Amino acid sequence: MGQQEIGNLSHGEAQERYTLVPLRELDLESESDLTAYFQMLTHPSNIEHIISPPEDVEDLKRKLVRDETFTYIAENMLGEIVGAGGINDASQGEHDHFMVKVVVSPDYKGTDIEKNLFAALTDKAFTTSARDERERLKLDIAVIRDVNDWDRVPRILRELGYNFRSFLPNQVDVFDQRLGKIEIKPTERWEIESEEWPSLSENP
Repeated sequence: MGQQEIGNLSHGEAQERYTLVPLRELDLESESDLTAYFQMLTHPSNIEHIISPPEDVEDLKRKLVRDETFTYIAENMLGEIVGAGGINDASQGEHDHFMVKVVVSPDYKGTDIEKNLFAALTDKAFTTSARDERERLKLDIAVIRDVNDWDRVPRILRELGYNFRSFLPNQVDVFDQRLGKIEIKPTERWEIESEEWPSLSENP
């Protein structure tokens, strides 16, 4: 959505379009949920930021089931799906739970929707339990560097209170659309501990 279109919205329309309602779990039996998530993950503006993007909707479903990902759908007040993301839990004895495959619809990049999605997913991680009922005490995010507009996410994470932890060169293989081939990219690791995270009710 262009700036001119945003400017043409009334105050009420803009508020409804750019306000997230509480996240809901993705329904693995819902074709519309899976299709919407797949389309966002594989959109040209997002796919470079995703490790092992799915080949089709069925592949996405298989990967979510295999990885036991808690996946959440973000909708605005108009009922439009505007983003999604997941949480992968640490193995027993480990403490690094990961936020994964976070995407927003291209129309909402650079808007409050994007920052609020990361905030809402962080809140979900710390206010719900892992599958084995463990409390999540720390949440990590791996950010792929040197892809289009990659530095947008670290700015959001810093604003939300995440801390930069490490730079990992030659970490992941991603499809570089500009070069038309697989490239090895470095990543940044960011994390936040639950005690550092105020609930969204206290810090909307």
